[in-house]
Amino acid sequence: MNHRGAGSPLAFAASTLVMASALSSCTRRPHEPIHVLAAASLREALSNIGREFQGSAHVPVTFSFGASSALAAQIRAGAPADVFISADEAQMDTIARVGLLDVSSRFDLLANRLVVVVRADAAIHLATPDDLRHAEVRRIAVADPSGVPAGIYAIQFLDAAKLRTDVESRLVRCNDVRGALAAVESGEADCGFVYRTDAVISTKVRVAFEISGANAPSIRYPAARILGGPNSDGADQLLRFLRTDTATRIFAESGFVLPT
Repeated sequence: MNHRGAGSPLAFAASTLVMASALSSCTRRPHEPIHVLAAASLREALSNIGREFQGSAHVPVTFSFGASSALAAQIRAGAPADVFISADEAQMDTIARVGLLDVSSRFDLLANRLVVVVRADAAIHLATPDDLRHAEVRRIAVADPSGVPAGIYAIQFLDAAKLRTDVESRLVRCNDVRGALAAVESGEADCGFVYRTDAVISTKVRVAFEISGANAPSIRYPAARILGGPNSDGADQLLRFLRTDTATRIFAESGFVLPT
């Protein structure tokens, strides 16, 4: 009598199939997260876009927000990064110069505007840049102009408007643009230079005036893939998503505009 026991060909095939299935389940890994380093002013908009992207692509995204200069330094030092979104072109250029940028993936994602804000309940009245000369304006918050884009833009404007000499001693240098916003919100500064998008997300400040005209800096946010990142395919996928109608709508709701 022929019994199909443990040593039969059928049993061997069945056990092999079970082992292969188990091995497959053990070695299957979740999607590698996409690591994004982005300018501090993008925190709210990108966090919302990240949730939309994860819901449709089912790929996790991690964000690190900060001053673009600090993020660029982290990339140069070897920090894991798939995508870099800078608040200015200069910091993106530094990554390209050291050969860490996929230059073919680079594009201008967004534009922004510089504004001067005061506390929402402030009695101080500022309507034009010349009002920054008034004696009642004792402390003016700016992001650190030694490397932070928002601070560099502010100094460029003050130089172009011939105001820097008059207000230099009153400048309060903050780590990044959100630090400048916080200084005004807390009353540590009478006013501050921030992006329009920063003013939009705060209920504690109001826009005194917007920097416009010939002296207004051109503020662009380039985005690109970092070479050698842990998830290059995911980076390309996310960069495409950032240009969809869904992402554009979220950026617009946050006060950003498309570059022209």
